[in-house]
Amino acid sequence: MQETMYAANIPNDICKKIDRIKNSAPIQECVYRVSKSGNIDEQTFENTFAEVLKGTTSKNKDFDDVGTYSTSFYLSPDPCNRWKLFLAEKFRKRYPSPCVIKGGIDASYGKFQRTIERSNAGDPLHIDMWIYEDKIEDLVGEFEIIEE
Repeated sequence: MQETMYAANIPNDICKKIDRIKNSAPIQECVYRVSKSGNIDEQTFENTFAEVLKGTTSKNKDFDDVGTYSTSFYLSPDPCNRWKLFLAEKFRKRYPSPCVIKGGIDASYGKFQRTIERSNAGDPLHIDMWIYEDKIEDLVGEFEIIEE
């Protein structure tokens, strides 16, 4: 049994795959993410699978891929700004005030990997992170909203 657990919605077989992933080199720069709600709270850092279960993202996912169970971050605000504009154009009623947030991540919060290290087709700016369940509240405190 692992000492620190990932989100409760991640199946055990996927947790074992995540445990075998080697963390990327430490990330010194800020990382970015979109907060669909416009707030920074625990829901801001839900993994993709949690969003699938809630019906807030497409169910067209590979449920054998560890990336489906990660929380996405980016090394640049640009992809987040594009995503925020998409939400504003297509889903304004559901997400009236999305924002871009920035902060820091490290191995104390969970496993993380630049997606390009696992998939040649991955976005070089994208980071998958499998946040430890008992560290989400701490991670919330590491982020701030980028003022426009």
